[in-house]
Amino acid sequence: MVLGFLLILVNGCKKDNNLTPDVPKSTAKEVSNLQMNSATLNGTVNANGFSTTVVFEYGLTTNYGDTAIATPNPITGNSNTGVKASINNLLANTIYHFRLKTWNAVGESYSRDMSFTTLGQG
Repeated sequence: MVLGFLLILVNGCKKDNNLTPDVPKSTAKEVSNLQMNSATLNGTVNANGFSTTVVFEYGLTTNYGDTAIATPNPITGNSNTGVKASINNLLANTIYHFRLKTWNAVGESYSRDMSFTTLGQG
């Protein structure tokens, strides 16, 4: 009887059963509205059931340096939600790196790094 209870207890705590909260999941997507000095950063976020704050980090290197608040924000629920942020004052014909940073009560996570090149002058 005790062994059966222990097996139920151990099996009931497995991550596969979604009993363990998880950090948000995010995916950076291709930019849109690409111009010489601006772009729209895009991505998807799964908040995994917790209210999740979302920002894009971007810059000339993978050290980023700038942030843009994503919309909508915060994200809730358990399905992928599209997010975006328009950024301005970029240098023409320049490579930029970006990623999503997300955090909630469970912890924080980052998407993989993506890059784009702004359009050149004329």
